[in-house]
Amino acid sequence: MKKILPLLLFLSVLSVTAQITVSGTCNNNPTPIGTYSDGSGAMVNGRNVYTIDGLPDCGENATASSCAGGGSAGTNTRYRIFWSGSQWVLEEVNCYWDAVLEGCTTQDYGNGNLLASNNADTSLPPNGDWVSNTSGCNFTVSGGSLSIDTISTNPLISIHPNPTFGEITVDFGLPITNAELKVLDIKGQTILTMPIQASNRETIKLNQAAGFYFLNVSLSDGKQYYYKIIKK
Repeated sequence: MKKILPLLLFLSVLSVTAQITVSGTCNNNPTPIGTYSDGSGAMVNGRNVYTIDGLPDCGENATASSCAGGGSAGTNTRYRIFWSGSQWVLEEVNCYWDAVLEGCTTQDYGNGNLLASNNADTSLPPNGDWVSNTSGCNFTVSGGSLSIDTISTNPLISIHPNPTFGEITVDFGLPITNAELKVLDIKGQTILTMPIQASNRETIKLNQAAGFYFLNVSLSDGKQYYYKIIKK
């Protein structure tokens, strides 16, 4: 009987980050127009949460009065972009004081005011085709390109050849099960999906143009890991 070990121990682990720009027009005050980043490290449904730059986190307000008044921001309104599980959402939320936790926090994801949405199933908030849900607001989203930073590596996992002319082999070292491989382009669009069942090696064919791509490995526990691929 083959011994199946979790891939978590052997993957070359990388983090996916991006900076998103929301432009257009909106009558809301403060405005949701601006740059959004994922520096907080928060994730919902396996994807990063993006919050607008320039407005401090609600948690920075140490008292109930400063929380209600917005503290240094002067307003308790905040904006964020996140994956709901079925669509990308641009949401307006408010800071409020949680008496049980004795801290300033925001509404749960999905409980705020929906400003715009996009049904594209992408790793990053997609460019274009956002549907506004608020009168007086017309949004354009751009800048959703992947940035990869290596955290750690393990020699038991190998991807070769890389760079490649179109075909790569992924050796896991030991069998994995109930996993999924995806190949993403630089904008986070999924161009190939491959389910994995009790396999220790898979071959992927890239028929796309030369450039940079990312191999995403999704495990049954919801964790995701990335490798950078160069197509010649």
